[in-house]
Amino acid sequence: MTIATLTEPQTTTLYARIRPGSRYANQDRGTPFPVRLKHCPTDGYLWQGGIGGQYRHSDLQLLQAWDENSELQPIPMFAAGESTEVVELVMLELRAQADQGRMDAGWITRWAETIKAQLDTILISAETNNSDEDETGGRDD
Repeated sequence: MTIATLTEPQTTTLYARIRPGSRYANQDRGTPFPVRLKHCPTDGYLWQGGIGGQYRHSDLQLLQAWDENSELQPIPMFAAGESTEVVELVMLELRAQADQGRMDAGWITRWAETIKAQLDTILISAETNNSDEDETGGRDD
């Protein structure tokens, strides 16, 4: 397999903050820190940098300055409409684990109750804040 190379050198520096909901949130010092992709990650920790040294993608809010004179701006984790596809991928993986006998029924029951409570909160917020739903039911995909 041939790997294509970029014709222009990459000069973009990425920065990150640790997401408040991350298990590593206590490591956030309030200031963005530079990060780079790990070479050949096999443990799920894709990013190097910061006080912890390495992080999963879901632990970080990535930031980028679009040019040397601009402020850091968040890089979206998902493209428009992609978040529901990611949830579906997670569900497929959980189903595969359950089918292989690698899922604890007690854990999945507790997790499902937690997720349902979060979805109920999202629904209430959507009903409160979205006065004119379009034909997709307010979804952006």
